[in-house]
Amino acid sequence: MALKNIIFTNFLIDENDPLDGEPSGRPEDEAVDIIVTTNTTGHCSLPYSSGQWTDDDTITPRLPVFSESCGIQDGIDQHSSVFDCFMYFFDEELVRLIKRETNCYTRMTIETLSATGKLKPQSVWHKWTTVKLSELCKYFGIILHMCLVSKPKLTDYWSTNPVLQSSFAAKCLPRDRFLSILRMLHLVDNATYIPKNQVGHNPIHKVRPIFNRCVTQSGKAYKPGERNLPFSW
Repeated sequence: MALKNIIFTNFLIDENDPLDGEPSGRPEDEAVDIIVTTNTTGHCSLPYSSGQWTDDDTITPRLPVFSESCGIQDGIDQHSSVFDCFMYFFDEELVRLIKRETNCYTRMTIETLSATGKLKPQSVWHKWTTVKLSELCKYFGIILHMCLVSKPKLTDYWSTNPVLQSSFAAKCLPRDRFLSILRMLHLVDNATYIPKNQVGHNPIHKVRPIFNRCVTQSGKAYKPGERNLPFSW
């Protein structure tokens, strides 16, 4: 069937026109004629450059050609092992930072406890020695092991009970040494912490080095392509 043209004349296009029918103050010469083309199904089409409305749906948008390099970019590839991928984000530089801050925090804590008379004779901190880089690597290895092997309690990883026993953690570090490092582990200097509700407060201050490292390395390692974009044409 033939299309029907409905013609509206002297229609003022103004989003700010009042809704109560009062004049908007626009000169009459700004009035325009709008031609809406409808078909028998009641659908109307969008206008294009001619100023007329049309039911032509054959127009194809001109999209820019995506030419950026995407995918894995640096440091790791399809031949990298799981350990290689882990070390790309959690490298020796980061472990050295954790070693320095942990030893610094432990020293200050022990000095404070001693100065205030709170360091008991039987305290485990009397046996504390400076944590080494190799110990921290073993410590984090045990943490990853715990993610794979679940046990009721933390100390069960050093249990000699045949039902619970597993040798991995005990071969890496003694239980008390692991618990001491766990208690004192630090990534940043507490002196740089800004309290809540004060200007410059950072909610993730204590883990900021790891966060920054992951963000930086993720940006270097992989660039998304067209298929990874969160929208489609």
